[in-house]
Amino acid sequence: MAEPSQPSGNPRPGSAAARFGVVLVILALLVLALGERRPEPVLAFPGSLVDWQRYGFIATAANWRQKFEVSQLGAGWYVDANPPACATSPGGMDRALLIRVLDWTPDRLLWLESMVDAHPGALWLVGNEPDCIWQDNVLPEAYAAIYHQIYTAIKARDPSALVSPGGIVQPTPLRLQWLDRVLQAYASQNEGALMPVDVWNIHNAILREARGEWGADIPPGFDDIDTGVLREVADNDRLDIFTQQIWDFRAWMAGKGYAGYPLIVTEFGILMPVEFGFDQARVNTFMDGAFAFLRTATSSAPGTLGDPTDGNRLVQRWAWFSLDVPPWNKTTNEGFNGNLFDPYTTSITSYGLNFRKHTVALPALDYEDLRPGGFRFEPLGPVGQGELVNRQVEVEVRNLGSLDSGPFIVTLQFNGPVSGGAQQTIPSLPAGSNTWVPFELAQLSQGVYALTVSVDPDDRIPETTECDNLLTMTMVVPSDVTYLPLVARKR
Repeated sequence: MAEPSQPSGNPRPGSAAARFGVVLVILALLVLALGERRPEPVLAFPGSLVDWQRYGFIATAANWRQKFEVSQLGAGWYVDANPPACATSPGGMDRALLIRVLDWTPDRLLWLESMVDAHPGALWLVGNEPDCIWQDNVLPEAYAAIYHQIYTAIKARDPSALVSPGGIVQPTPLRLQWLDRVLQAYASQNEGALMPVDVWNIHNAILREARGEWGADIPPGFDDIDTGVLREVADNDRLDIFTQQIWDFRAWMAGKGYAGYPLIVTEFGILMPVEFGFDQARVNTFMDGAFAFLRTATSSAPGTLGDPTDGNRLVQRWAWFSLDVPPWNKTTNEGFNGNLFDPYTTSITSYGLNFRKHTVALPALDYEDLRPGGFRFEPLGPVGQGELVNRQVEVEVRNLGSLDSGPFIVTLQFNGPVSGGAQQTIPSLPAGSNTWVPFELAQLSQGVYALTVSVDPDDRIPETTECDNLLTMTMVVPSDVTYLPLVARKR
């Protein structure tokens, strides 16, 4: 694809949509997914990506995994705006987890460390539009210090993790100036070091930049500027602007010492509602054009605008906005366009079906997904007072993935009046199957025991989700023939 010239801009004066615009900037783009060249991460990225892994979406509801049948999309990754303590990945999808930095304080590092422990090898997005006063709203100099703190904490906890600066609203000259100040501040605060980045990510909106008007407003720290790019509501699906902004950001990366680094677009779509002229056909036409560009745009120009480990593609992954944000409600002035699922009926929408049109012919990524399923116990006969008890405990282990597993270990720890542990090796577990693993617990004193089973504790099997490999249960060894209920919980 030919490389376009620098954009001439679109400096038309703004007008309508003020009412919707206020909400747009308040809610817009809810989410978005090395001091030296990037290391080789555990998560293969980007050189070994298959096409299925490039198409993604942004999920905003905390319960989206349970609420929507996202397998209908055929997506290969997602941006999680509200990651839970254990973010199970449906279908083995890769994920980017968002760290909000609005009002960030160092006491949140304990939360962050626990999240990193639960999601090894994840891609972490440090902030949601920190350049936007309606989102994380951080001065560039403050953001540089926050990023350093978070990056250092993540890498110390998990060297295999990938870390990306928070996606700016849109790569316009004004937003790139905000990033310039971030890099300058980082170097000043860290003895001239280049800010370490594993993956760059941006949001690629098409919004107005004017103080107090609809759109993205003016970045924090630019009090002497009142306007940037001036766009109209009708420009929201301008593919020429969309594509030029990608080229502009790639050129900026090359000029700042990040030539050839991975670039992902973690948020883009049509925010304007049907009532403003953006009906289903128009939104889907934009989706088609944007996907075509993102899938095919390459550059091997001097300075390496594309990623040489990924066929010189400009963009490695992209995420549609959104999976589940409700459509605009003219009464409440809330909501956006383009939702892939209906948040009320939970059904896939015409936008979701159009998304699926682009992925249906792609070969799926094979994956393994091990987890414990439950416990069962050999019945006990009469137990006398003070008598020691032998008991067989069986643990169900499941492979919910599409690949047969290799060998892995299952361990069982018990803690109570006496404590101990045991392990079993499973030579293989076929895809979509389960097995029951027996453990013999001998010479147990009567009382309450906490049981913990861990599947693949030494991480022999590569899984997108590791944090669901533990299961705990309370077991009571009774006196006489008194039995108490067993209570299981996942963690």
